[in-house]
Amino acid sequence: MLDFNESSTPQLPIYTSSVSLPSYTHELASGERRLQHSPRSNVHRPTSVFIKKSRKAAVVLNNQEEGARIPTFGRASVISGFISLEDRHNILEVKTYVSHLFDSLLEH
Repeated sequence: MLDFNESSTPQLPIYTSSVSLPSYTHELASGERRLQHSPRSNVHRPTSVFIKKSRKAAVVLNNQEEGARIPTFGRASVISGFISLEDRHNILEVKTYVSHLFDSLLEH
């Protein structure tokens, strides 16, 4: 049987640091150098739409390159758009599937 009263619980020693914590910043300090840097402010964000029509339905996806033949999305992109149905009165359910194809630009 376990007994958890105060007398049986070991007490941890009090910790006090004799050294102050260093200050952290994204700026390099003297003698430091950056190994890699990926600036995000100049990222190109497409503003066109991709439209795929099939008989009485259409899928419209936002934030696509002008004239794209297939929709593309970058890392951590949000898929945004809508499905347009010509005859909505007889529709009971709409299912969408998202599949992926990785196009790697890494050299081997």
